[in-house]
Parts: sequence; C-alpha cells; structure tokens
Amino acid sequence: MSSAILSVGDLRVFHDETEVVHGVSFEIPPDSVTGIIGVNGAGKTATALAIAGLLRSTGKIVFNGSPIEPLTPWTRSHGGIALVQEGRRLFHGLTVAENLGLASWRRGRTRSEIARQIELIHDLFPVLKRKQNDPASRLSGGEQQMLAVGQGLMTFPKLIILDEPTAGLAPKIVGEMLQVIGRLSREGYTAIIVDQSVSNVRSVAQRAIIMRLGHVVRSLNVDALNDTVVAEFLT
Repeated sequence: MSSAILSVGDLRVFHDETEVVHGVSFEIPPDSVTGIIGVNGAGKTATALAIAGLLRSTGKIVFNGSPIEPLTPWTRSHGGIALVQEGRRLFHGLTVAENLGLASWRRGRTRSEIARQIELIHDLFPVLKRKQNDPASRLSGGEQQMLAVGQGLMTFPKLIILDEPTAGLAPKIVGEMLQVIGRLSREGYTAIIVDQSVSNVRSVAQRAIIMRLGHVVRSLNVDALNDTVVAEFLT
C-alpha cells in the first residue's frame, strides 16, 4: 500500500473539450515539498486545478488514502486540499484579519485552534500581524501574496498547492516566500509548488516533477535536477 498522501494515475485534464493533460501519473510523499515544473503550456496549472476539482478530469486521484474523483471542489477543500491560485484572490475590501477569518469559516475548528493557526501565520509572515487591521487593497503585491498563502493555511490543509507563488514579486520578497515554503514541511504540511523557475524548485523542494506538453517527462530528486536535465526538458 502506498504511503503517498496524493497519488495521481492516468490523469487526463480538459479545458472545455480540449484535453490539455495526457495521462499523467505521480505520487506526492507526506511532509514534503514537491515542485511541478515546466515551461508555459506544460500543463502544470491544469494539473493543479484538476486535483482541486476545478477542471474536468478523468483518471485516478487518491488523497489521504481515499479516491476523490467524484468529490466537489468544496468537499476536497474541506477534506484537506488547499489551492492558492496565481493572482492573489483576496477580499480586497476586507481587512487582513477578516480575510484570514473567512478562510477558516465552516472548518469545524475551535477558537483555540483558529487562534493557534493565526499565530503560526503571523510567525511565518510578521507583516500580516502588523497590518492585520489594514484592508487587503492597501497591501503591496508581496504582502497580498503572503495573505493568499495565509488564507490557504487557514483552511487547515493536509496538502497545500501553490501555483506560481513568487510570480511578479520583488527579489527580496521572493526569497522570503521561498523560505516560508521550505519551512512548511517542517511544520507538518505537504506542499506542491507549481513553478517555471528551476532555481525556486531547487531551493525549497525535495523532489521535482517535470511536465512538458501535458505529459510528465521526468520525476526525480532535486539534486538530480542538473543542467543536462534542464537543457533537455525545460528549454
């Protein structure tokens, strides 16, 4: 029996009637960071959306030991899958604290559990504590991305999928975000980082899944993600 927290088998993903991911299979070990990497159009984001239930797919998706293909996006989220999509989808008119509070709504958690989770997020992103009463619209782009990750963590996930989490951020903020992502596995989370950047994946992940034209072409430890592999599959 697999010890993977997520197993994907022969996954085919569709945009409308067009198949954009073609029978991919992979496993994600628990308490780890895995990178899904590839150039634009590789099928990375489509794969992430399908795991979260936001794109139509066929094939097998087993999460935490149970098949989840028939489940709605809400049920998957409630069961422990968080997807932080590119684009910082926040409630811009609400404060930082209100955005975090809404993310934990109907999660069946006690006040003390919610308070501890907010404390963790404030520890990961101290600026969110300092600006907890500011509306999200007043945050910088980097701060909004931190809040989006915080929202994902407020759903108490077993698996958090981060789609292009450093896109458009200043280099200093990129470094801070990567430090947090690298820390997640030490805090008991399993994370997938969907990214075009080889250096980002190398810096935070233990394993990398390389996608190209809707296929998984390699699955390897990041220390094997060398210049030869990059030249063959990622250029």
